[in-house]
Amino acid sequence: MLAPTHPGGLVIHELRSPNDAIFINSGGYVASDETIQITSQMQSSLLGSSRILSGTGMFLLKAILKQSNSIGSVVIASYGSFHTIVLKAGEKRLVDNGHVVAWTASMPYHVGLASKSGGIFGSLSSGEGLMCFFTGPGVVYVQSHKPDSGDASGKPRQNNANPVAQICLVFLMMFAFSVLFLVSMYFMQSSEGQFSDQNNAFNNHRYGQNYDL
Repeated sequence: MLAPTHPGGLVIHELRSPNDAIFINSGGYVASDETIQITSQMQSSLLGSSRILSGTGMFLLKAILKQSNSIGSVVIASYGSFHTIVLKAGEKRLVDNGHVVAWTASMPYHVGLASKSGGIFGSLSSGEGLMCFFTGPGVVYVQSHKPDSGDASGKPRQNNANPVAQICLVFLMMFAFSVLFLVSMYFMQSSEGQFSDQNNAFNNHRYGQNYDL
């Protein structure tokens, strides 16, 4: 018997052609047929650091058929109940990044802020954070609970940080480091300039006395 780490549901996704390949988030993969090849793949297009700090992460698991004329199934787990979203061609759907479990690999998608009008601060104030934008055709599997919203006993975690806040913290740390570096370089150059002036003055005074002699 197989069971996921978090209590929740299981879904069996069937692959009948290479076009049915599916991306699976970390922790979502449970099992698959021997006709299925599971690989780890880096996301090809990163929107700054948003995908790194979003629920989708930088690396994903990809389930694809080993041979085009074969069929197979992969078992995917969710935290809480499963919800399947089937998108038609051109249909768009916005999903909170923490609830995304798996989606069709050939389906276009990107990660962005929940509040476009307010920017980063608008997303922080709304509490939504980063979202995944999917465009059909394809299927998206979502879960009813976020993995970081609480542990298996239902107690909330104390270190649940907003990913947008993490991005702001990273930029603030980079800015502070840059300022400290520039200030230190300025004082180093000033000290070298003062030492050079004192050395020149000493040499001029020394050689001037020798010339008088």
